[in-house]
Amino acid sequence: RSFSLKSLKISFCDKVSDKGLAEAINLLPQLEELDISFCSLYGNFCELVDKSRSQLKCFRLNERWADFHKRFDATYERMEIDPEASWIANSMPRLQVLQLIGSEITNDGLMAILDHCPHLESLDIRMCYNLQIDDAMKSKCARIRNLKLPHDSISDFKYWAYVDSEDYSEDYSGS
Repeated sequence: RSFSLKSLKISFCDKVSDKGLAEAINLLPQLEELDISFCSLYGNFCELVDKSRSQLKCFRLNERWADFHKRFDATYERMEIDPEASWIANSMPRLQVLQLIGSEITNDGLMAILDHCPHLESLDIRMCYNLQIDDAMKSKCARIRNLKLPHDSISDFKYWAYVDSEDYSEDYSGS
């Protein structure tokens, strides 16, 4: 059975499993807006969600930068393209709003999203300290009407006190 729900927000649910959340999302074929911020998703969540999320217009997957590091041990090496970015790029062509505060997204991942999401109007990548915003990236982002970059203030984000409780930007700014 499927449901006609168009918007789903599940935030701060660290007891929800990847599989359980993916199964719930897969039951919502008309879903246009999805916010699964601060849910401690690990493993293969993206692989479990039906690849036909093409109707999504708004997607939010925010994390605390510090929480990302709990997922990997000391041998973690930066991926060429992260799984979340690949999933977004390959399954959300109608995306208009994307918020990834505190994500581990890489430059390659962001480029893939920009290449495959031509309707993107709003992009929030604050506290995404793996990103190196050079001239080529700025040029690629020029079409985005509402762009928030990694080192922009998060004071207007309703969970700013939560995400800003530890600042790792100096460690990951590429300086």
